[in-house]
Amino acid sequence: MDIACWCHLERDFKGSDEETRQRMDQAMEGGINILLPFIHSRGNARYRTRLKYESVQDTFSRVLALAKERGIEVHPVVLPISAMGISDQEKVRRSYFPGKPGTKPPGRQMCASWKETRDTGVLIVSDIMENYDVDGIHLDGVRYHDTGESLEHPCQCEACRQKYMELLGMDTVSPEDLKVPGILHKFIQFREDNIHEMVLRIRDLVKPKGIKLSMASRAHYLGTPLPLSP
Repeated sequence: MDIACWCHLERDFKGSDEETRQRMDQAMEGGINILLPFIHSRGNARYRTRLKYESVQDTFSRVLALAKERGIEVHPVVLPISAMGISDQEKVRRSYFPGKPGTKPPGRQMCASWKETRDTGVLIVSDIMENYDVDGIHLDGVRYHDTGESLEHPCQCEACRQKYMELLGMDTVSPEDLKVPGILHKFIQFREDNIHEMVLRIRDLVKPKGIKLSMASRAHYLGTPLPLSP
């Protein structure tokens, strides 16, 4: 049986090579044989990359090499709905516009209705595969980031409004509209189709290389809390 563990390069493996080896030995003693390291965030990369981040510091190469010494598999965590490498103006254009009173200015969360946003996830996976011999890819945050508020404050960005027009014949939807079963079904379905399309493209990248693909997911997102750490 495989046992995988999330980890953070800058926190869990910031010591010397010997200290890192000891941490990995501890993981193996606990039955862990797969590490899932977070190697990037929206503005920062912790790996060797050809893509544009605000800052790049390669700490992943060392950890990967030391894990291979121990026979531990490494599946870097990819956050595919990312604002990596785009201008502030473009960031605002592709962000959620929930129309919620008192909401923070757009630009903080990217909307997956934009094909350019979904393309980012594919680019990141391709970039990692070109630069590293990894055993797998682990996807996290593979969803619309407004999942908890979308029914009360549906997105009004340009890409979503175009889809509303295509599917429903109106360029916006309201919370009241989403109480109509047919409208709600189409709203959920087009968002699901967008995420599905991106994941299939990533799968088609990794499968021919024999690279494993996994993701952090819950069937009932809001009703299934994550377990507490001991």
